[in-house]
This record gives sequence, C-alpha cells and structure tokens, in this order.
Amino acid sequence: MRIVAFGPSEMYGHGLADCISSTDSYLSGPEPSKLAYPNLVATALNCECLNLSKPGSASLDILIKILNFSYQEDDIVLVQWPSLGTVTLVSENNNLINIHPWMAEEPFKILKHAVGSSLMKYQADMAKLTIYEQMDIAKNFYKSHSDKHLSIINWLYMDHAALHLNRVGIRKIFAGGDSWNIEDSLVPDHRDFYNCSDFLDFTADGHHPGPLWHNFIASKILKLI
Repeated sequence: MRIVAFGPSEMYGHGLADCISSTDSYLSGPEPSKLAYPNLVATALNCECLNLSKPGSASLDILIKILNFSYQEDDIVLVQWPSLGTVTLVSENNNLINIHPWMAEEPFKILKHAVGSSLMKYQADMAKLTIYEQMDIAKNFYKSHSDKHLSIINWLYMDHAALHLNRVGIRKIFAGGDSWNIEDSLVPDHRDFYNCSDFLDFTADGHHPGPLWHNFIASKILKLI
C-alpha cells in the first residue's frame, strides 16, 4: 500500500521545520516535508508516501496529475483541493500558469511585503514569466471571470478526478476548505471532510499551518481509513 498525495502548499508542508528554502525563509524547501500530514498518515500505516503536492497548485494542475499518475491497486489517494480563487491557466506552449487573486492587487502592495515579493517571484519563475507579466495575466483574468464561474469550474474538476479514481478502482480521500460552496456545484460533493481551512497553528511565515494542524488532519484521515 502507498499513500499518494496531490495538493497545494499546505499538503506540501510549506514552512515546516524541514521545508524552508535555504535562500529565502518565506519559500518552501525543494522536497515535501516529512512532517506534513501525508507522511504522518503513511508512517502510522507503515507504508510508503508519495507526496506529489506543490506550492501554489490549483485544481486543474492537481487534476492533470491525478489523471496521468500510474497507480497501484492498493494505493490510497489523498487530495487537498485548494481555495476556489486559485486558478491554473495553460499557455500557448502548454506551460501551466497558476494565479491567485492577490496577484491582481497593485504591484506596490505585493512587492513591498517580503512574503508577497518572495511568493510572486516564485510563481512567476515557475510559469517562466516576469513578475509583471504574471500580475497582468491575473488582473485581466479575474476582471473577466466571476466567482460563480470559477466555483463551477472547480467543482467540475473535482468531479472529473473522483470519476477517474473510481474508474481505475483507487480509494480516495478528498479534503477541501469551506470556500467550496455546495450551492455553486453542478455535480456531487465528493469531499470527505471540509475543515482544511481552519488552521490550528502557523509556521514562522505566518501563512501556512503548523505541526498541530498537520497532526490534526492526519488523525482525521486515519479515522476515515
């Protein structure tokens, strides 16, 4: 049996003691944290953990990974769906561009803060864009897409992922924050629990959940398993 995990920075363990960049304390380390909840679940079950989450991931990014992964029949898949405002766009050369609502703010508001500046540079580098190109893409996108539209699209991505895992016979546990409003859904709610957005503690950067939260989420998943 393996634990296979797909999700954003919280699942990656961004900011935990073993997951801090050596060059920028506001960025994550190069590998997922061994203290993050997917690894805690795997350790409790005495099995391998493949944590394929990535900071900044959006629902489409996660769905693509789920659809293209080669599963073993006894795998258990953990998916933490990100906030609905996080979006993956696809460029002309098939490069994935993850954007967040805060990127649509005025540049000086973002870049004057150490956290915002670090995260903006990280996301722009991942998308092979300049910081200002990334900001312009975000600003134009959020100006032309309603929150309702984004919510419906994200629900459809989650439904697609659930149907795929069911088709290939893989057990899944889906987690998502309370921002996923069921009233906006055109498909069933496949989440197994919802309170991933209720952080019990924080890492040193003040933005990502700390060890207490990771242990709490791991205990909820182990009960479900």
